[in-house]
Amino acid sequence: MDASYSQQTDSLIYYSKIVSNPVQKNDLARAYRFFTHKKNKSSRDHIPTEEVYANQHLADIQYNLGYYRESERLNLESLKLLDQIPPGADELWINNTKIKILNDLGKNHANKKDFKEALKIYDKALKTATRQSDIQAILNNKAYIFEKQNLWQKALDIYRTLYHNSIKQNDSSKTARYLDNLSFLKSQMSLPDAEEGLLQALQ
Repeated sequence: MDASYSQQTDSLIYYSKIVSNPVQKNDLARAYRFFTHKKNKSSRDHIPTEEVYANQHLADIQYNLGYYRESERLNLESLKLLDQIPPGADELWINNTKIKILNDLGKNHANKKDFKEALKIYDKALKTATRQSDIQAILNNKAYIFEKQNLWQKALDIYRTLYHNSIKQNDSSKTARYLDNLSFLKSQMSLPDAEEGLLQALQ
């Protein structure tokens, strides 16, 4: 394997981890410089897949820093870039990337309290999603929006579905999380057995 290629791959892995879990104060700034360089080079070389990859990390950095508008701009740019990828490319990667972008856009709108647009984006993501983990994450985000809108019954219906599905899938961590969400919402609605559910989720 070419040494320079190996070094580039190692750098990508290193800075991707920094974006996900920054430790030092200047970690995000260093990662931002790295992925900005990567984005510009990929754009010059007309490699849309690599540009999208860099764009997504830059969008994550901006989101983590609270610059939601800039994060949204980068995500919208990434969607356009995905449309430029020629047929025959990795369809699975394109689909998974599009799901992440739509999910991130929904979160951006939720942070701006534009709940109507957030729900519209989440519904679009649901039509694209095929993996159960993606579908569950999107539905969970929708339920959160319904809570914010005080549409508690709609949120409750989603949490119930997610909770029962997680039991069928034998996913104990998700079962506990969905039970926690479900029980908290029941307590807000003054429904019976809310306290019992919260205690069970804490076990």
